Amino acid sequence: MHIPPESRTQALAHFTPLSDSEKTPLMQQDHQQFANVVNAPESRGFCTWFHTFLNKLIGVFGEKLSPGQLNRCLDRIFSEDKGWTKNGSFTVGGVEQTLFRVKESAGTTYIICAPAHDLAESGSCAAHMAGGRSFLQTYNALTAAFPQGQIKVLIPVAQSNTYAFSGPRGHFTLLEVDMNNRTIQNAVLHDSKGGFVDLFYGGAERITEIFRNDGLTGNDFSVTVEHRGEQGLLNGNDCGRFAAYYAKQIIAEGGLGKANKKSAYAFFATHFKD
Repeated sequence: MHIPPESRTQALAHFTPLSDSEKTPLMQQDHQQFANVVNAPESRGFCTWFHTFLNKLIGVFGEKLSPGQLNRCLDRIFSEDKGWTKNGSFTVGGVEQTLFRVKESAGTTYIICAPAHDLAESGSCAAHMAGGRSFLQTYNALTAAFPQGQIKVLIPVAQSNTYAFSGPRGHFTLLEVDMNNRTIQNAVLHDSKGGFVDLFYGGAERITEIFRNDGLTGNDFSVTVEHRGEQGLLNGNDCGRFAAYYAKQIIAEGGLGKANKKSAYAFFATHFKD
């Protein structure tokens, strides 16, 4: 996930100091200042060539995606000409974005959601920088639009809690949720990284806590996690692309049994050329 560099953060903070804290409220006048952070790519300046060289050396496909960029890529991948229907919209950073992409198949409704953050609070600076959508907002919109029937929901998760001393983790995973008549039956977090980093972050545990605290599940419900390891340890950029790839594989194959690194990079080359 795209986290702004210090120089850019200082520029944005010219009028309003920024904070990574999920409890720092975002004021109305701050929204335009955050628009580029949420919706636009990072500038690299004179270091572009060297940065690109290092990316190729460690197997990085491209620059980090912001939540807004990833959501627009999902619009292209799961488009209307491929049988998908857009359902709902929201605005973040002054840009209108798609909330859901929907497709019916074999009695099941498949839904590709806009990214949601894993912060406990919404409306804060950190939540806005993570795309602005919480799990509670996503769940409420889902149950209002699809109150009955079996649905499979795929949600890119912007992991945005503070990680050690480095600020927000800034990593995308994909949450696969099975729901029936508004009830969450099962939830699996697909992480493109191995389990070492998540051992300290606890992505599934954080989502489980949010689900329980917000009353989305009972206290006996837990989100499980699959650490796939297809994204290398030194590759800090391609997590959003892997989340999109996993969504595509789940829709096409019914799961991730055939997903692999070679197939993922072929998918990146097709859908993330820019």
